[in-house]
Amino acid sequence: MRPIVLILTVALLAGCQQPSEIEVAPASSDQAEVEVVPVVVPETDASGAWSDSTAVLPQEQSILGASFLLNRVTHDTGTGRVRYALAQVFFADSVVRYGERKVGFSGRDFGSIVFDGGLMFRHPHVIRTRTALGVDTALVCGVAYTSNAGQAYVPNRAFSWVVDPMGMRLVTVTVTTPDELVVHAPLGGTRVARGQDLELRWTGSNGRMDIVISTYDPVRRKSRPILTLNPPAAAGRVVLPARLMAALPATSRYYVFTFILANRTESISVPQYPARVLARAADVFNSYVEVR
Repeated sequence: MRPIVLILTVALLAGCQQPSEIEVAPASSDQAEVEVVPVVVPETDASGAWSDSTAVLPQEQSILGASFLLNRVTHDTGTGRVRYALAQVFFADSVVRYGERKVGFSGRDFGSIVFDGGLMFRHPHVIRTRTALGVDTALVCGVAYTSNAGQAYVPNRAFSWVVDPMGMRLVTVTVTTPDELVVHAPLGGTRVARGQDLELRWTGSNGRMDIVISTYDPVRRKSRPILTLNPPAAAGRVVLPARLMAALPATSRYYVFTFILANRTESISVPQYPARVLARAADVFNSYVEVR
């Protein structure tokens, strides 16, 4: 197994607009390189635009028109684990603003959508944002689609959606789930030393691996992504150096490490919808840790 060497671009998130760079040079020519990059979350966008359940980063949300997502999600808090699986479909339509801020998109209604042979639940699309006084609020704008896939989800299986307004079978979208993702470190509840190396370990290799590091507010139960890295899934291990751990915001004590093993495609054309479309199946594991 080839060792992983990180080339780091770390955002020091204390009002700094340009990230500072931390580079870790490879010790030998046969080592793989992994880039760690800051996640840009514009202050003008919706509060909570990142979700450790959908696991679609804000910069992707800003360029995607529609998404067909199948996610099996595990939350490991250290005191217990919760696992569920959801199929979700959203067609972005017009921009929604709150005052002068862009906070998201309304959801276009495509009529009936079928997932894995069952009709999806069509429901109001809710955008959560914050007022100028810092109070959370919700806006209802258009529709979205959701199905409980907890009983259906299995690794390495093809799943399909059929967009079926008035029985027209407009388009069929198919994606295959990845291997089962098992995270070995860090587990939920782990106390991590800010000035020491941190080992990340997992099994599962059929798919793309992304790891997102987010600050976490346990009172509001909200996370905010700050860094992401894309190690080879088959490597099964990567070590975050002490200098990266020391660069994490000192104002935050709690963090979420989100492991995302996914298969995805964007080569989808939906009639009557010209924007970019993502289809993705992912196994997502959220490990809630304390950094001291």
